[in-house]
Formats: sequence, C-alpha cells, structure tokens
Amino acid sequence: NAIYLYLLAANQGHRDAQYNLGLSYSKGQGVSQDYSIAAKWYRLAANQGHVNAQLNLGILFFEGKGVLQSYEDSYAWHVVSATNGNEDAERNMAIIQKKITANQIEKGRQIAKEISTKTDN
Repeated sequence: NAIYLYLLAANQGHRDAQYNLGLSYSKGQGVSQDYSIAAKWYRLAANQGHVNAQLNLGILFFEGKGVLQSYEDSYAWHVVSATNGNEDAERNMAIIQKKITANQIEKGRQIAKEISTKTDN
C-alpha cells in the first residue's frame, strides 16, 4: 500500500515521501490520525526545504496539534515557508501577526533565521 512505500522512501530521506506521510497522519488517510507522528514527518521534510511541510508544521505549532503550542515556532515556520515562495504561508503570516504580540513576532523571526541556516533549500 502507499503508506508502506512512503515509509520506505521516507526512511531513506526522501522529503516528498516524508511530507506525504505527514499529510497521511495529519488527515488519518491510510493510517490512524496522529498529529505527533505527522509533526515528525513534516519536520524531517521541512528541514530539507519542503515548503508545504514547512507550512503544515507551522500550522501544527499554531494549533498545538502533535507539538506544544508555540506561536513563535508557528510564525518562524511560516516565515521560512514564505521565504521559500509559499503564498499560503504569506497569507497565514498576516493572520498570525494580528493574533500575537510584537515580541512573539520578533522571537519567531529569530527562530526562522536559525532554521534557515540549518535547512536545505
């Protein structure tokens, strides 16, 4: 089945397979829904520059699903995804900015800089 094939490829470091596993666990498609496992796979793909994984990881941080809720980490991953050309991340950033403090935004920008130095883009 698709999940088995995704796992084979994901465990070999293929970011698209990692993203697809994150999506599968996030939506409960072909597997039991589990946001913490989704976050694990999204993070692996996001660290390899997968812009949709970066966006989805940011959303999980905002909602506190599968990870400890962190508006700073959410904003950071949205910044990274937007910087890599994801327009949905840009739109989300505008929404997030209205809901968090200036200090949280600044901290998020700092985290985004740290992430950008570690990710493969």
